Amino acid sequence: MKFKSYFLYFTVLLSVLALLSLLIGIVYYIANKPIKAVIIDNPNFISSVDFSSDGLHIAVSSYDGTVKVIDSKTGSLIKLLPYRYDEFGEADLSIFSPDNSLIASTHRKNNIINIWDLKSNRLVMKLVGHNEEITSIAFSPEMDLLVTGSLDGMIKVWDLLKNKEKFALRDGRIKRVLFSKDGKIILSTSVSSTNITAWDATTGKKLTVLEGHSGYISTIDYNQSGTMIISGSVDSDIRFWTADFINTGLVLQPLHDIVRKVTLSDDEKLLACVYNDRNNLREDRIFIWHFKPGFFIQSLKKEIKIPKFQAIDFSPDCKFLVGATSNRVYIYQIVK
Repeated sequence: MKFKSYFLYFTVLLSVLALLSLLIGIVYYIANKPIKAVIIDNPNFISSVDFSSDGLHIAVSSYDGTVKVIDSKTGSLIKLLPYRYDEFGEADLSIFSPDNSLIASTHRKNNIINIWDLKSNRLVMKLVGHNEEITSIAFSPEMDLLVTGSLDGMIKVWDLLKNKEKFALRDGRIKRVLFSKDGKIILSTSVSSTNITAWDATTGKKLTVLEGHSGYISTIDYNQSGTMIISGSVDSDIRFWTADFINTGLVLQPLHDIVRKVTLSDDEKLLACVYNDRNNLREDRIFIWHFKPGFFIQSLKKEIKIPKFQAIDFSPDCKFLVGATSNRVYIYQIVK
């Protein structure tokens, strides 16, 4: 009799555990699945994604030479910029201007920078001057300047009002360039260095060098208020600096892998990071943390595992995270 009772209890316990496992699996699936299925299936390599400042559109560039503008809610194609692959080659980067009226795109062939007017869907400016692949590009807040960095070792600042190069700086094989939120400073990183260099955006004068990483810095970003600089490196560290270039001493290193991209949401409450496995043996990972003002990481919020993420970007309303793999674009809902 006791045996039957124990057996019954054991059976009930197994059923409860099985149900609990199923519920955990469902919750995990809902928490980690894209809220929209694949938005773009592209047989050619997707190289970058960028949200418009109003959050309505996403720019997607690809190695087939295309730069597409898609609806961020439906995934439908809004615009396909008129491209000529034989003239431009692969599209590496594409970014919206601050007012969303323009897209700047970079292309492999002849290392061209194209400026497109989105209202007319026309190419309105072509900037030529780099000798190797352009690795980074950014508009100034006032849209009068564009900064580009290249593996040719040059940082070029372009005057968009006069359609010409304003000045050039040398800082090794450039990985990233970025304007400060007030447009007065340009930050740069190089695969030839473990430092961040700060430049005066008006004169090109070198202001200072930020030291702390032990490997080259693959990604940098400002917070929306412009009071903090965030950097990520192949040394696995994410570091935090004040806008006046003081190292806060805070180091985040959840994995001993390469930090490919780090970005902070516009409300400065979430921090997202893409990690690449050093040995290419496992999936890339996106970590998302609650980020508390005052340089304090509160807790790990979500980990997304998808093969080979190329780029990520938060939506301006901070509710979504777009991620691009080599041939797909996903949009994840961020539940706060």
